[in-house]
Amino acid sequence: VEGQGRIVAYGSTVDNKTGDAVFVPAIRPQPKDELMLPVVARTPGQSGTNWRTELRIANLEEHTVDLIMEFRPRRNDPGQPVFIERSVLPWSVLKADDVLAVFGLNNGVGSVRVTVLQGPSTVAATARIFNSTHGGTYGQFVAAADSNSGRSAAISHADSNLTTRTNLGVCEVGGGSITIRATLLDTFGRPIADPILLTAEPYQLVQVDDVFAAADQTATSNAWIQLELVAGDGDFFAYGSMVDSVTGDAIFVPSQPLPEAPPPYPEP
Repeated sequence: VEGQGRIVAYGSTVDNKTGDAVFVPAIRPQPKDELMLPVVARTPGQSGTNWRTELRIANLEEHTVDLIMEFRPRRNDPGQPVFIERSVLPWSVLKADDVLAVFGLNNGVGSVRVTVLQGPSTVAATARIFNSTHGGTYGQFVAAADSNSGRSAAISHADSNLTTRTNLGVCEVGGGSITIRATLLDTFGRPIADPILLTAEPYQLVQVDDVFAAADQTATSNAWIQLELVAGDGDFFAYGSMVDSVTGDAIFVPSQPLPEAPPPYPEP
C-alpha cells in the first residue's frame, strides 16, 4: 500500500430477494483474550417479525484457535448461561447460520461472550440479526463491542413515529455490575421523558423494546439518547435498533462515547 492518505473500506452484503443491505466496516483486529457480541436473538417480535442471528468468527492467526462461547440470556428472561466449545482453523471463518440453535435453544435474546483459550489471539467476531420473511430477509450488522464507553455515551439516531420504533440495549462488557441512566432527548437536547434506570450484571444484556413507549412518551422523530453510568464497577456498550414497522427492517446504531464530565455521583 502506497500513499499518505487514509482510506475507509467496507462491504455491503445485499439480500437478492428483498434488496436489503447491511454495511460491514473493515476493521484492524488486535490480539484479544475475549470478545463480546452485545446482542443475538432467535425470537418473534412486533408486527409479525421473526428474528434470527448469523454469527461469524474469523481466525486471523497461523494456528488453530480454540474458543469457549457463552450465551447469557438478557435480564429478566428465563434460562441459564449456556456454554459450547469450538475450534477455528488457521485463516478460516467459523459460521453459524442460526447461532441460538447451535446453543440448543429454540428461543432467546441475549449476549454472547467469546473466550479465546491460550490467548490472546487475533480473532474477529461479527453477527447479522435479521427478520426472516417468506420473501427474504431484512437485517442489521452487529460487530463485537469494545469496552470504551467510559461514564457516558450517546445514541444519536433514535426515532419513533407511525412507521418506526426504536429498541434500546445496554450490555455490560467489563465483567462488573452497572446501573445506567438513559434519557431521551429531543432535537435541541431537551429531555422529553423521565430517565430510565437499567441494571445489568457481568456480561448481561438489558434491552428495552420500543423505548419511547416504555418511557410513556409520544412518538418523536430526530431524537437521541444519553446514557450515564451512575453506579457499579463495570463497563458498558449501548445501542439503538431502529425498526421499520412495515418491512421489519432494522438498523443498528452503536453508542458513541461522550467527553468526560464530572461524575454523577461522589467518588469513593
